[in-house]
Amino acid sequence: MLITDIHAHVLPGLDDGPKDMDSSVALLNSMQQTHTDRVFCTSHFRSPHFAVEIADMDQAFDHLSTHRSQHPSHQNTSVTLERGAEVRLAPSLADDIRDGHIPTLGNTRYVLVEFATAEITDLALSFLYELSIRHLIPIVAHPERNIAIQRDPSLIDTLRDSGVLMQGTAQCFVSEEGVSNHRSFKLAWNLLEQGKLDVIASDAHNTTTRPPGLMDAYDRIAAKFGDDVTETLIANANAIWDNGECQPVEVKTRTGRSGLRGLFARS
Repeated sequence: MLITDIHAHVLPGLDDGPKDMDSSVALLNSMQQTHTDRVFCTSHFRSPHFAVEIADMDQAFDHLSTHRSQHPSHQNTSVTLERGAEVRLAPSLADDIRDGHIPTLGNTRYVLVEFATAEITDLALSFLYELSIRHLIPIVAHPERNIAIQRDPSLIDTLRDSGVLMQGTAQCFVSEEGVSNHRSFKLAWNLLEQGKLDVIASDAHNTTTRPPGLMDAYDRIAAKFGDDVTETLIANANAIWDNGECQPVEVKTRTGRSGLRGLFARS
């Protein structure tokens, strides 16, 4: 069973992800060691904090790909990479939408988007509509972090009713005791239990403070909600990679089973 990560900051020197090539390779090695097979490279695009253009992402992607192929010591990093972006729904995005310059996840119709942390503006909602009428499918990154959604989780229903998908963050499901009471972590678990998260991703930035954690998250989710939930989340990530259809995530019980070892024993 392939494990796909739809949201990770892998490309060197662009944003708050890896600062250089060695850091990128170290992150990819960590992903491979934690059994991730395929990764969309989703650097920030139109974030107010980073000046990153599509050409910058393309150049960094090509540079990383060339480096991996030319350095035998790095060829053990067999994770398959594909272009992508984490698109901020900021005012500066208007021209990109008008001109058809929205970076999708690979060659799919899926677009990973993020709101500003503190709010969901009418302009951001209008951008989601503009994307949808262009036959693109927005996936909202880490909705559990958004303060407006934390205050009013019913906003998720409004977004989902418009065809928008939701991506929860793996770290929310693998937090240590004491940290797990963080508001965003609790919200992530609640959204998943209610079937309002469609896919889980690492949002990895490095090997230390924001490391890959997909398999640990899947294991925790399987232990709490059962294999079927984890299988659907994994299948949805793979469907996004293949430009297929995501399926509803249905939590039927709070009693899990043995974790991913049992899941992969059947695959």
